Amino acid sequence: MIRTSRLTPVVIPLIALVAALTLVCHTVEAQVKPFTVKGVGNAPKGLSVVGGVSPYTMSGTATQLGKYSGFGIAQVTAFDIVPTDPDAVFTGSFTGGFVFVAANGDRLGTARIDHIACSLLSW
Repeated sequence: MIRTSRLTPVVIPLIALVAALTLVCHTVEAQVKPFTVKGVGNAPKGLSVVGGVSPYTMSGTATQLGKYSGFGIAQVTAFDIVPTDPDAVFTGSFTGGFVFVAANGDRLGTARIDHIACSLLSW
């Protein structure tokens, strides 16, 4: 006697669904787009070189945002008066963040860790 399973009405459509999803789904890949910022700003309290938090504001244009304004903080984490770069007056590192506010009100928050080398020519 041949007996058919009661699961057959469920199993066959399920196998068809898995096969269809396997054929339809594509690999997801990250997209990298350059982000360029141009602008001017103001740090009303200056830049603290002893580790204090220094607030600042900026405005200008940025890729994908157009005209922007914004606010941020910077904190010096290292400051070297005897530079390792022979062309620099001083070197240092800082961390901070900035919130871009686009002309339409959209906001983009960023965080940054960077190393700087300043020479007399850049001042």
